[in-house]
Amino acid sequence: MSNVYIDERLLDAAGLSDFPELYAYIKERYPKPIGELPQPVPIGDQTLQQQVKNNDDVIYASNEVFEPPVPNAITKLDLSSQLERQSFLASSGSDPQLIVYGDRITLTASYATTDVFPNGYLFKSYPQEARPKQGDQVIALVGTDASNTYNISCYIDQRGPFIISSRWLPSNTAFVLNITYYKNYEKSKKINYDANNDGKIDIMDT
Repeated sequence: MSNVYIDERLLDAAGLSDFPELYAYIKERYPKPIGELPQPVPIGDQTLQQQVKNNDDVIYASNEVFEPPVPNAITKLDLSSQLERQSFLASSGSDPQLIVYGDRITLTASYATTDVFPNGYLFKSYPQEARPKQGDQVIALVGTDASNTYNISCYIDQRGPFIISSRWLPSNTAFVLNITYYKNYEKSKKINYDANNDGKIDIMDT
């Protein structure tokens, strides 16, 4: 066994002190001394071993809180300050809120008429980021203190929400809007809805 390298430290650490022949057989298959073993492969500025140690320190030994990234986090853009009401409207209650999320846009507003109100747009301009696009699904709810003789509805286009009434609304008529439109609704519906009930969501559901 003179041509076989035996390291006593490894022998003791492995618990093979009583089995030198077994250890010699192992060393014959890999005869290099410890000093000649391949060095750790660097990864960037650190070795793989150091990377593992750093991860362990974060998870087990340190006070750092590990927070994995949130995939597809929903964005939020507040455009409320860009809304300017028409001159024939007065604020009633809270200021309007226009919020753009990653998958939808919401608008809430409450106003009172300052004069006879014909059909018309609520705002002098409407932010480009909040303008509806083809394929969006719009849900517009309108509440008012006008009598039941008034048939009031609302739609929204590139210039913002437009109020339609079967008759001109009198002065001091209050109304509340709650509008939500879902961006790319048709595309989302095709991807997420099993229209033919076959247990699969695929092109056959479009």
